[in-house]
Amino acid sequence: MTLNLFSLSLGRQLCWLIIALVLLIQVSVSQAANILVTARPGLFGCDLREAIESANTNSSIGGCAAGGSGQDTIQFFAGFTRYELPNIVFSNSAGSSATPEITSEIRIVGLGAELMVIARPPSQSDIYRAFTVSVDGGDLTLENLSVQNFGQSSGFSGGAIRVAGSLTMNNVEIADSSADFEIGRA
Repeated sequence: MTLNLFSLSLGRQLCWLIIALVLLIQVSVSQAANILVTARPGLFGCDLREAIESANTNSSIGGCAAGGSGQDTIQFFAGFTRYELPNIVFSNSAGSSATPEITSEIRIVGLGAELMVIARPPSQSDIYRAFTVSVDGGDLTLENLSVQNFGQSSGFSGGAIRVAGSLTMNNVEIADSSADFEIGRA
């Protein structure tokens, strides 16, 4: 049986049109992306910083896939058990961070049951945080991770993570991190 819209009454045509529009809206709303981190910072491929930028901007940055319109998921290549963020890349009035400010819905997932480590190298003399979650749309979910050896000094808040938006942590450990202020601190 084929449906001929021209033989239907105007009311039925409008009904089918509304159903088609609802389906189109549902498809466009749920197009989140999966972004795979394949490289360490500064190397060829997709690194964590570029993955966050791709998710924030819904475009392809560096070697990363473009982010989507929903909660993008950033995962790590299976070879990573420890991922070091060796220097400050982003600095503003709220302090310094190793990654871009989170301004969209982002989920960062470590590998399997063992916690994957995201760390500031012990040899690094600069003090900075791993993540900053913006008040303007920032929504970060961390899963199966250990965030280690980060901090802020000189009157800034947020040791490993500065949260002005939303943060959800599932099976996450924050270790050896500190900040001068308690506001927005993780």
